[in-house]
Amino acid sequence: MSPSEKRSPAGDSARDQEASWPVRAGTNRKTRTFTTTRYPIAIETGDESQAYGVVVPDVPGAFSVGDEIDEAIANAETAILMILEDYIERGEALPKPSPIQALSGRREFKGWAWAFANVDLAKLNGKAVRINITLPERLSMSIDSFAHEHGESRRGFLARAATQVMAA
Repeated sequence: MSPSEKRSPAGDSARDQEASWPVRAGTNRKTRTFTTTRYPIAIETGDESQAYGVVVPDVPGAFSVGDEIDEAIANAETAILMILEDYIERGEALPKPSPIQALSGRREFKGWAWAFANVDLAKLNGKAVRINITLPERLSMSIDSFAHEHGESRRGFLARAATQVMAA
């Protein structure tokens, strides 16, 4: 990203937020791919006598506190994961993140700061299971080529693609 394209931590457009459901965040050292979703969070600033408070408007019941802002955000990410696990157990679709612009104008958040909580959805998938599928050779080659060009494994690409299609 060039200096002229830098954005604020909260993002500057709905396009930024749209692209975050889910986003391929990268690979770890073992080349396992993972996806991250960025949920907007409202932060009530703290001071020496009051902790920082964080609310996640798109995930009802997700909130956190922390003496330091980084601690409050990390606690919010943990709270989001716990609630999303409940969604999965109930067989419900995960809530999609809203653009910050749609949330920041709400009266209850007047004067609050905004940021994103990054949630690794791979932590919700549980144990991996082996599957065997048959695909046309040309499709298989196209998948492998695309995945390689984007730094992913075939398995990671197919898992991400399925997650995106089912979330739509």
